[in-house]
Amino acid sequence: MGNGAAFEPAPKLDVGGDETAAWSRASTFAHRQTPAPWLHGALNKLDGLLTLSSDWDSYGASAIDSDAVGRAKAFVRLVASFVSVPEPTLGASGEGHPAFSWDQGAWSLDASINSTGLISYVYIDEENERANVESCTRDARKLLGYLTQWN
Repeated sequence: MGNGAAFEPAPKLDVGGDETAAWSRASTFAHRQTPAPWLHGALNKLDGLLTLSSDWDSYGASAIDSDAVGRAKAFVRLVASFVSVPEPTLGASGEGHPAFSWDQGAWSLDASINSTGLISYVYIDEENERANVESCTRDARKLLGYLTQWN
């Protein structure tokens, strides 16, 4: 299959204790044998967010929540374990949540994750306006579906 990929059931992600929101063992995506090469740098960037104190953006932003960083690290480890997920740009939201951004030409996905595992996201497809969505979920599979379509 190339890229060291094999089809395996997706692992479960604890996104806040809601079993219906966890990864389904029946779902299948192209799973990497080793994490994406960008994982280590992404984890370091997430740790770096913890150094941001209140008002880090000079517009009243909240300090970055350590529980949210923990959830974000679990999320980034998970997405880095699947083939075709590009490296995210990492940052923070004004609410104190780690934020992820993927921009792949006509498609973009922006997401943030809070301390309970709720993922807020906006997906934009400039070629198909009807595909655009702004929502929240505890089911990371919804984002993986967008992220694996780009490569």
